[in-house]
Amino acid sequence: MQGNVDYAVDMFAQCVIGDPGNAVFLQKLLESLKRKFGGKKAGSLTSFFAAGSRAGLKKLASSAQWRDIIKQGVEIIKGNLSDHVALLAMADACGNLMFFDTQAFYLRAALDASPTDPEVNKQCAKFAASQGNFDQATLTRRSSAGGGSAGQRASPRRPKRPSPNCRSTRRSPRARE
Repeated sequence: MQGNVDYAVDMFAQCVIGDPGNAVFLQKLLESLKRKFGGKKAGSLTSFFAAGSRAGLKKLASSAQWRDIIKQGVEIIKGNLSDHVALLAMADACGNLMFFDTQAFYLRAALDASPTDPEVNKQCAKFAASQGNFDQATLTRRSSAGGGSAGQRASPRRPKRPSPNCRSTRRSPRARE
């Protein structure tokens, strides 16, 4: 069974690298990685080797090589799905490429990996606010400041906006008069 999961991880990793704006490929990659790791965090040796790769991500970001950040980030998370620094860098790259759906998935994965990290919560709040989800942004910022519990934290999602043709069935108090 492990061989099938490794194959799925490799296949979806190539798909994400080839089409970084495809949220379905990214979702399947993240699901496969969760199956592979089974909720276990990677050991300190993996974190040690990823530190050099993280420096490479910062260098790529300074030169605006967004697709290369995603490519290198995929390689990092294949070994350690809980590397929130790589996930945040990939989310930022997707935001700069205007791939907002995949940006939300990367931010959600970073939040799952490190729910109490202030930088993760700050980036999630910024994303929620940029999507017009101000209540969620406020809630996320409060949880990062220690004002809320982990159960109250909000995940970055695309806002659900009502259709312009949709009319409320509620009557205002003035309409009853």
